[in-house]
Amino acid sequence: MSVISLDSWRERLENISASQSQLSQNTKSDETGPTPTSQDDELEDLFLQNILFILEHARQRPFTTKSDVARKLATEVAVCAVDGLITTRVNDDTIGNVWMITSEGLDALQGLR
Repeated sequence: MSVISLDSWRERLENISASQSQLSQNTKSDETGPTPTSQDDELEDLFLQNILFILEHARQRPFTTKSDVARKLATEVAVCAVDGLITTRVNDDTIGNVWMITSEGLDALQGLR
């Protein structure tokens, strides 16, 4: 396994992006950045629904790290794990392969309902 620095990765992405660009922009835009649309709102709602689903699922029926739920909603599982809402840690010395809700996750679940 090789390790690559974040700066190196960003530079690589810029080089790839620049080499794949076919045309340069020839008109000036009024504003930069994405324009919010109702589709963005729908995607955000779906994302939050998926987070709620993950938390509820982890509370009622903890699921394995290789389950269909973990694979299909990998981004949402990752967000929940990074935010400390779910964990595979059984105790200070043991890490398992089952996602379970944490006390912070229970608090968040109550706030999302």
